[in-house]
Amino acid sequence: MMKQTLFLIGCIFVGLSCQEEALLESTEELEACSADTTIYNNSIKENFKVDFTLDENNAIVATITPGEGAFFASPESKESLKGYAQLQLEENDFIHTDGSYIESPVSRKSFDPFSQGYINWVYEKTSYTYGTCRKVEEDFEVAGNMCFVIEPECNRYEVGFLLKNTNGKLTIQKTNTVINNLSN
Repeated sequence: MMKQTLFLIGCIFVGLSCQEEALLESTEELEACSADTTIYNNSIKENFKVDFTLDENNAIVATITPGEGAFFASPESKESLKGYAQLQLEENDFIHTDGSYIESPVSRKSFDPFSQGYINWVYEKTSYTYGTCRKVEEDFEVAGNMCFVIEPECNRYEVGFLLKNTNGKLTIQKTNTVINNLSN
């Protein structure tokens, strides 16, 4: 009886915590966190993807593929909208971005009736190359993330990564994905 009660309490706790925030390891599927977004989450989980690589100049390249029917705001929309795609690095003395980026393919500005302004919405696989990283010989690890809001489900995604320099070789790997439902 005690085991059944503990199991039931555990299930209720897990169910309630899904409504607030979901932490996913990079190999797990995205899960629907509210009934209103199930349709979008099902199509996103089949096609949604975020990858991180380094180019020949050790610049960070983040590639976002929104799921079917999903879209997000380009960094070009930062003047008129919160929740646009942005790269964040923890403060460190090893790797720096200069704040600039190259978007490929380039998003197009269009009028958005909801925000009553012009927004650069991204509907297709798009890569963002951020500045030039400074490579040093000293071993280090620097965490960062790519943050953006996927529409129309209104979920904020924070996709974590780790930059690691070991014996002069700089690497990057995705670590986790945190989803915050903004519509509740």
